[in-house]
Amino acid sequence: MKNSHLTILDIKKKLRDLNDDLETELNNKRINFERTQPASPTLKDIIVDTSHSSFDKFAHYVIKNSELDTKIVTLLEEINNYESLIIKRIKSIALANEKEAEVIILREDEKWKREHSGKPMEFHLIAEKVGYSEKQCRRIYKDFLNS
Repeated sequence: MKNSHLTILDIKKKLRDLNDDLETELNNKRINFERTQPASPTLKDIIVDTSHSSFDKFAHYVIKNSELDTKIVTLLEEINNYESLIIKRIKSIALANEKEAEVIILREDEKWKREHSGKPMEFHLIAEKVGYSEKQCRRIYKDFLNS
């Protein structure tokens, strides 16, 4: 789905998903950090190891951490892009004249969508409320989505 055709509600859902993903990645980073912290020695650690294999927990953490950092930065950039898109959409509503803003607000009404199985208000109902034709309402909303 292209960004230009997302409604404000769709963008908010996408932001919630991205924030959940970000929280997961941050938790993974915290867990990996805690694994590298020194623990109290056990008897097994005191006995001399004869295998001579060395596994550096911190070096492993640094490599894994850079991978997580890349994911986190990507998620943050995506979140910022969607937030700026919401701001643009809200500005375009504010700059529209009263009737055009009412068309957009009625179509984006989250309360209506919750009460009607997630479906937005139909254009013929919007047209009746604002006194425009259904075709005008569709054009206004399409211009809003493409702004």
